Amino acid sequence: ASIDEGWTRWVLEQFEFAYQSVFDSDIRAGNLDEKFDVILVPDLGVRTIVQGNSPDFVPPEYCGGVGEQGVRHLKSFVERGGTLITLNSSSDFVIKRFNLDIKNSVTEIDRKDFFIPGSILKVRNKTDHPIAYGFEAETPIFFRRSPVFEVNAGTAVINYPDSNPLLSGWLNGEEYLFNKSAIVDVPYGKGKIIMIGFPAQYRGQSHGTFRYLFNAIYYGAAKLVN
Repeated sequence: ASIDEGWTRWVLEQFEFAYQSVFDSDIRAGNLDEKFDVILVPDLGVRTIVQGNSPDFVPPEYCGGVGEQGVRHLKSFVERGGTLITLNSSSDFVIKRFNLDIKNSVTEIDRKDFFIPGSILKVRNKTDHPIAYGFEAETPIFFRRSPVFEVNAGTAVINYPDSNPLLSGWLNGEEYLFNKSAIVDVPYGKGKIIMIGFPAQYRGQSHGTFRYLFNAIYYGAAKLVN
């Protein structure tokens, strides 16, 4: 996802995070736990992550996706203690391919019943969780064609309220958000999967929610001390 990946790199650079770009071929090669503590997956659909671009349209180094081998390597990375952070729509990738007991509850809802093209919504934070460190009890976030999590496993870090969360813009079908979640922390083997279900770093503009991403990176790389 060249656009979202580029903006993510730009935000990390502005706040002096050390990072390395990881290509599909790197994921397919494996041994990810020997190289990384945390891997970020930019805003991208499941099919594109796995199958990638056609060689008819892009250079060979950008073709093919992670493939089934890459999916296995990402699972192994997390099972061995790594942290996988998914941004916005890429959360569907781990829900479907990692068989998590979490549902994107708006996947099959028609756009005429539920649609938010880009609006500011209110969420409630679990303020004692590391990902929500430094936030007040309620925070505005930017929602753009994002997943909505129904959580049966892991920890819901932020939730939508049980009433209309709209602060700015427009939305259709607010009832589909009530008491659902926007960030989920899921243990997986020795590691964890953190699904940030909205564009927390959207085009370098959503400064108020950058810290969710930053906290997730630090939390994902942290080592527990007994």
